[in-house]
Amino acid sequence: MVAILPDSGRSYLSKFHSPSWLRRFGFLDDDRPGLLAGAGVVGAVRTVTARSTLGEAVSVLRDGRDQSALPVVLPGRDPRLPTALAELSALLEPVEVVAAWERHGSEAPLPAGAPPVTIGTGETAAEALAPLDDVGARHAVVVRDGRLAGLVTRAELARLRDASAQQPASTP
Repeated sequence: MVAILPDSGRSYLSKFHSPSWLRRFGFLDDDRPGLLAGAGVVGAVRTVTARSTLGEAVSVLRDGRDQSALPVVLPGRDPRLPTALAELSALLEPVEVVAAWERHGSEAPLPAGAPPVTIGTGETAAEALAPLDDVGARHAVVVRDGRLAGLVTRAELARLRDASAQQPASTP
């Protein structure tokens, strides 16, 4: 016989019981106005693995039409399953990928990319801009329930923040 007893959660107060942590990783989409969950930033994202060639990356970018960045995931992951946040290793600028492909050819390895900035669907655009500003990033990955759910640019977040600021505050 096995008995499983829950603990009080005291050791996890700074994370799992923290509304800001839950929002940052897309586990809490509450009823605050202006959340990214309802802002159209969630959608299909094409990825490549760290073992992909430049030719494969350019092909993915061409198939992904309007994708603003190219996430690089760990090799060996099953592409049929949603991408967990821990499986993301880098975020590549499409312009840099194409330029490297033109210089080095299709069989060359991917350039090293910056670690992705992550924002959650439970954050507002104003909250999401802070981590991008901290590192000077132009793109971020959007996570919902700890998994890759979309991509967003700094310019899109600024536009969403400005639009939200112009809306009159609702009164209860």
